[in-house]
Amino acid sequence: MRIDIMPEYEDDTLLSELLETADHFFNDFDCGCIVTKAIPEAAERIKALTKHGYAPCPKSDIWSGEHYYIKTREIERAK
Repeated sequence: MRIDIMPEYEDDTLLSELLETADHFFNDFDCGCIVTKAIPEAAERIKALTKHGYAPCPKSDIWSGEHYYIKTREIERAK
């Protein structure tokens, strides 16, 4: 999921609204996971992501991107 908003609007309230809407993707689009990027300097974004169940995406043979966060359907069901 790509989140493109101007830095002055990147606050916990707005980001939380976007992430709550994205949670519907699990059922609406039968997604198994949602992945989005948050560079280390994006403190508000990282705070909102972790608050909504996203975790740093581990590097593997399949995934080597940096600064990505992931939320899986299993995490969503556990809420």
